[in-house]
Amino acid sequence: MATMSVEQFRQTNRVNLEGTFLTAREWLRGIQSARNPDTLQNMSLVVFGSEAGLMGVKSNADYASSKAALQGLVLSLAPDAASIHPRARVNLIAPGPVDTPQFRKEIAEDPLEGWTEVATVAQGRPTPMSAVAYSCLFLASERYSSSVTGQFHRLDGGKSGKLFHLPARGSIR
Repeated sequence: MATMSVEQFRQTNRVNLEGTFLTAREWLRGIQSARNPDTLQNMSLVVFGSEAGLMGVKSNADYASSKAALQGLVLSLAPDAASIHPRARVNLIAPGPVDTPQFRKEIAEDPLEGWTEVATVAQGRPTPMSAVAYSCLFLASERYSSSVTGQFHRLDGGKSGKLFHLPARGSIR
């Protein structure tokens, strides 16, 4: 962090925090201005956080702090949304390492990096992309999650500060 510019810090927060704020504000205004608010369905805002906002990330204070700030935003938005419409809901998904092509490329280039990403994950593997998608569908659905609001949905395979896997025990699953 000692070498990070203030501009980089601000830009990351503009994208992650301010961008989410602006999106949420327009979402709330849309609900507020609906001609027939009783006909609205699935009024769910799913915010994308990150495990970085829960645990921090070495050399990425800008990213981690912007994702941590989203938690406060969601906690504040949930009652605001419900005051505008009782069925409006706001939740946050906080994935850990996700098994994307970019993740696979990075661990192929640096296997130790891959190991360090999942060494504290109880399941010993990155989160499948489908798990993130299905979690979004669940949170977006009024049918399945009508009472879920102001929550942080961790998708991290049981990540904690405990070391579950050692390099000698095998590669990433």
